[in-house]
Amino acid sequence: MRNVFGTIRQLAAAIIGTIGLAACGPDKDTMRFEGKLQNIRQAEFYIYSEDNPAIGFDTIHISGGQFTYEKKLDRPTVLTLLYPNFSKTYIVAEPGRTIKMKGDAAKIGEAEITGNEDNKRLTEFRQRMFSQPAANMKPAAAQFVRDNAATLSATAIFLQVFAELRQPDTRYTDELLQVLKKAQPKAQFIKDLEQRLLPLSKTSEGKSMPAFNITTTTGATLTASACQGTPLLLVFWASWNYDSYSLLRQAASLQKRFAPKLQVVALSFDTDKSAAARQIKDAAPDLTLVCDGKGFNSPHAESFAVNNIPGTMLIDAKGKIIARDLLGKQLDDRVQALF
Repeated sequence: MRNVFGTIRQLAAAIIGTIGLAACGPDKDTMRFEGKLQNIRQAEFYIYSEDNPAIGFDTIHISGGQFTYEKKLDRPTVLTLLYPNFSKTYIVAEPGRTIKMKGDAAKIGEAEITGNEDNKRLTEFRQRMFSQPAANMKPAAAQFVRDNAATLSATAIFLQVFAELRQPDTRYTDELLQVLKKAQPKAQFIKDLEQRLLPLSKTSEGKSMPAFNITTTTGATLTASACQGTPLLLVFWASWNYDSYSLLRQAASLQKRFAPKLQVVALSFDTDKSAAARQIKDAAPDLTLVCDGKGFNSPHAESFAVNNIPGTMLIDAKGKIIARDLLGKQLDDRVQALF
């Protein structure tokens, strides 16, 4: 009987200990993220970090409208929450701290996120901006970055509003990167952001096209100077990218309509030259093809600041970039406006 009571006491102590551990915060080298959402039972979303590779890419599972997620963390980090509708929320996690999220799943962007001062500021900003016209977002975000430049909440807002754009708004990005670098001089991620965005800034709308010297798959050489005098459409694509096929077909149609007044060059970022050749033969056999087989390690990726595909760069007869990354009807209309 004593052994039975002893076993019961040991079990009770273990249960109490487990409850006590659950009630405590995470270990000092671990972040915890807890959530309670209304109007949802079962779902999942993703969490990752652009500035801390150790985080990786994880899935958070919602069950009964709640979730708990833990991850080892060596320093405070901006995390990205990616939802099934492809919208995003940025949060700031810290080792040894618990971040909490609550709100309506139907209005996930307005959810309250707490746990530290950075998340408090981010929540207040998001909720305030939901009632504002879209035109107010960039000026308000820029001021937020200036006012909080030394914090990770400023980095999060810069990522959300400015760095996610396929074509950065140089009215803000150049200045704000310098503000962040000055306030966070040891932040390698800010330096990496600058390295990523600076080429985009140099090849944005209104700038002169970059100097280039490229060789087509037929051995012909194309240079920036030789291309001046006729509008030029550069198409950035890859055979493994599903949406590239329709863009190639569209580019071929534009060339057929406007040649010889329009030049079209298809720049492939395939690592397999034969795959690029097969795709172009099937989708747009009359387009000029460039493929060096180096993928995104190609010097063309840096020259034209290609971070995403499919994409485009439209250059007028004087060599000025007049549009970037237009697709579909927007591309058709912009090309049509040249003639």
